[in-house]
Amino acid sequence: MDNAREFQSHVFEDYCTATCITLTYSIPYEHSQNGLAEAFIKKIQLIARPLLLHANLPSDLWGHAVLHAASLLKLRPTLLNTPTPQELSFVRTSDVSHIRVFGCQVWVPIPDPHRHTIGAH
Repeated sequence: MDNAREFQSHVFEDYCTATCITLTYSIPYEHSQNGLAEAFIKKIQLIARPLLLHANLPSDLWGHAVLHAASLLKLRPTLLNTPTPQELSFVRTSDVSHIRVFGCQVWVPIPDPHRHTIGAH
C-alpha cells in the first residue's frame, strides 16, 4: 500500500490480521514500487472519463463510472490471453447481454407499499 492515511487505522490492521492478510507498505514517493497498480488505475481512468463525457454526466458520478469501467475490463480479453479475466476465474464464457450504454435512461419500478394513486409507479 502507498501509506495513505485511510489504510493506517488499527481497525483496518486488525481486520487484515484476522483475515490473514499481510500488510506491506511502499516507500513514500517511490512510484516504481506501484507500477502495476498505477498502470491499472490509469487504464480505468482512460475508460471512465469518456463514459462520463459521452453521457454528459457530471463529475459527481465519477465513482459509478469507475465501477462500470472496472467491470468492463473484466469482460474484455487481454493482450496475452484470448479468454477474458472473468473466463479465467470462473471457467465459463462471459455473458455480456446485461451491459447497457453508460448513462442511459432507466425506469426503476416503485414497490407496492410506496406507490400512491397519483404519482409514479
